[in-house]
Amino acid sequence: MDKWTLYEIAQFCDILVPDTYGGLEPNFTINHIITSREEAFKVLNDLTSVFRGIAYFTNGSIFVVQDKFKEPVYQFNNSNVINGNFTYSSSSQKARHTVAIVRYNDKRNLFQPTIEYIEDEEGVRRYGLREIETTAVGCTSRGQARRFAKWILASEFKETETVSFSVGNDGAYLMPGDVVQIYDNYRSPLKYSGRTNAVRPLTDTDPLPATIPESNAVNSIILDQGLNFNEKNLYKFSLLTPTYNLSSGDASDIRRNQIQNLVFSGAHTNTITGDYRSDFMESGSGVCTQIFFSTGSDFGGTSNQFNFNDYVITGYTNTGVNAESPEGPPHSISYSGGCYSGENLIWSIEPNNPDDPEFVSGSYSNFKIINIKEEENAYGVSALAYSTGKYDEITAVGEVVTSERDHVPLFPYDTGISPTNLIEGGDSVFFA
Repeated sequence: MDKWTLYEIAQFCDILVPDTYGGLEPNFTINHIITSREEAFKVLNDLTSVFRGIAYFTNGSIFVVQDKFKEPVYQFNNSNVINGNFTYSSSSQKARHTVAIVRYNDKRNLFQPTIEYIEDEEGVRRYGLREIETTAVGCTSRGQARRFAKWILASEFKETETVSFSVGNDGAYLMPGDVVQIYDNYRSPLKYSGRTNAVRPLTDTDPLPATIPESNAVNSIILDQGLNFNEKNLYKFSLLTPTYNLSSGDASDIRRNQIQNLVFSGAHTNTITGDYRSDFMESGSGVCTQIFFSTGSDFGGTSNQFNFNDYVITGYTNTGVNAESPEGPPHSISYSGGCYSGENLIWSIEPNNPDDPEFVSGSYSNFKIINIKEEENAYGVSALAYSTGKYDEITAVGEVVTSERDHVPLFPYDTGISPTNLIEGGDSVFFA
């Protein structure tokens, strides 16, 4: 099994959260005895359900994934899926429960079987009473049972749309539970997307727009199509790039992609022609847009530049890659990008201000991978709409804050948590 993922999940399980009695408790705990013979894989999936997870088998190993807040790791748009097609579907209203009944053994009542009843009032008004009854494996805490019930209702109410599409080798990078961004030009026409023609770390030979001060640092990028932008507006630009920075010592970094986000002004663009791919086809018009990214307070300061040290872009020599061999200590090597270059990187553009009247979004941008099927020369991907807001509704994390008030919450005697071993300097605990 992937022990490092389990270690990361264990840290999340240890976060202190309200226990519904005025004290704190770990996010997830288990008190369970296996008394019957079952298939090993089924037992693993039963155990992973304790922390809202699943186990799956691939490449000769078992991996575990947990449903929690995550950042997107990849982007898909009409230019990097087969035939440019995304197929959407929605869950049936009958499948959206509005009441959750969770069974557990209450440690405050001699571990007697107990139920926790949670009702979604808004859902009841819209769909009526639709109950779901389940058992929380190894749960002996009322607070944990309540969080489990809220998670069931929030997931069914907020994550109702699925999408399926086919991709090439990009699908080999994905794993169940990964969050991806989808920009579908057919659903959200103002979310532009495509592939790059070139990414340039220096623009000494390019004529800069007159509105960019000469003292500012500037990167530029050439898109695969010609676009028109409002000169008075700011836009958000996202670029998907491979990363080869191993300074963290984690070899898994080289297998993951990262999304770089920058801001540019509609006035900082040029229309260029030449031997460039455009209109998603080699036979395109050759008319493309060049975007300049400038530093300055309006664009987020000096950070508004492409990172050429940690990411593989345009054949730029990256000397920050560490290589380790059995014969000697780690040493630095040059890496010029290999099969990656400033071409064919995935990009997307949308207005920087979500309240802008130009901003049109007909669907979720973020989706969570739920299934990957290897097909002939392709990968079939299924994903579920990903709602980040549901996690705030499920758990309110306890925070230690300084206060002159004498109130100290009640800590249950059987949790092992007390004001003396949790708080230093006489601080008090309150909940955000």
